[in-house]
Amino acid sequence: HLEALVAWLSEQHWVLYVGVEDRFFANNYYGARGNQQSCTSSCVSDGHMPAPAATPIWDAGLRGQGQVIGVSDTGLDKQHCFFRDSAESVAVCTGSTPQNGCTNFNHRKVVSYRGIHNTVENFARGHGTHVAGSAAGSREGVEDDGQGAAPDAKLCFDDIGKIEIGQSTETISPPVDWEASLFSHCYEKAGSRIYSMSWQAGGNDLGLYNEKSYETDSFLFNHDDMVITSSVGNEGPGLGRIQVPGSAKNTLSSGATYMTADFFDANSGYGIYGYARRYAHWASRGPTHDGRWKPEVSCMGEWITSASSASSASCGAHILQGVSMSTPLCAGAAAIVRQYFEQGWYGTGVQGSAAGINPTAALVKAMMINSATTQSLDYWYQEDPEASSQWILEE
Repeated sequence: HLEALVAWLSEQHWVLYVGVEDRFFANNYYGARGNQQSCTSSCVSDGHMPAPAATPIWDAGLRGQGQVIGVSDTGLDKQHCFFRDSAESVAVCTGSTPQNGCTNFNHRKVVSYRGIHNTVENFARGHGTHVAGSAAGSREGVEDDGQGAAPDAKLCFDDIGKIEIGQSTETISPPVDWEASLFSHCYEKAGSRIYSMSWQAGGNDLGLYNEKSYETDSFLFNHDDMVITSSVGNEGPGLGRIQVPGSAKNTLSSGATYMTADFFDANSGYGIYGYARRYAHWASRGPTHDGRWKPEVSCMGEWITSASSASSASCGAHILQGVSMSTPLCAGAAAIVRQYFEQGWYGTGVQGSAAGINPTAALVKAMMINSATTQSLDYWYQEDPEASSQWILEE
């Protein structure tokens, strides 16, 4: 019956396109440090993953000031210490279109919280809270090693979590029209020029370019100063396994890197020296079906400790891994690159040494790609010839 219905629909003159509706799935401590410097001899560890001890980019004054990062995910624990403001309330609204009166720029961290379906965070899961913490989380008035990649940036959050009929757990359920409904609120109302998507389509459309890829590209074509960092999925190690929206042409698609060591302490199990960056074997790899190179860059994606949700105000954290975790770290890095140009650092490396500019997304992406360092593949999968580049601004 379904095949007959599809055949009939495709013959109707008023039907432009027939396709499968995708289902979407959710896919720092020290993670943010990996964006700033290689880990060679001067390394620290949280007991799981080695990372650079220094933070030269933050120390120079580039911490995401003046930037608003848009994030869409399952929800945000607004009372977590990474996002809480003791003096200001978060502006909250519901709707699938840009909402007037749904911003509070005085809030130290969350400029706007829009629920597509509702405004209730899924505390049992907390995926959105974790990734938002990796992008821009920071404690109020406290310098913390666990803060996000751009700790002084603010957030605009699109809650796209939804409990479907007959289901007991929350799923990712973005609006139907991404161009008109998904990206536009944070761009138009909150001033976001960076947007992070730590989720992707399931199914068998690996490497394909579909209507959601097109809607993403169309928005970026019409808003050329917007950078969207998108997850490529956790479908490694084979080639051609990029998931939507990571297959879009104009996104900055993120893979995942982890740190390993050539020598491990037999007692602790942790690396002692010889740290190397490797592309995670479980992270999706390109090319896309039409031959484009994806992902363009990678950030840390394994053993990432970030904010966890709770039913009351807390400062808890938990560990997750996946391309979901690397994508917001790349978004935070992109926010710092954008700040670099807006505040005129590009002259001599000092703020105001050149005229500030509003950088295009193409410029921010080019900076990210060309300042990345080459990484090796996971040693279990050396037969795979394709790797991505780890992004490190200092180098």
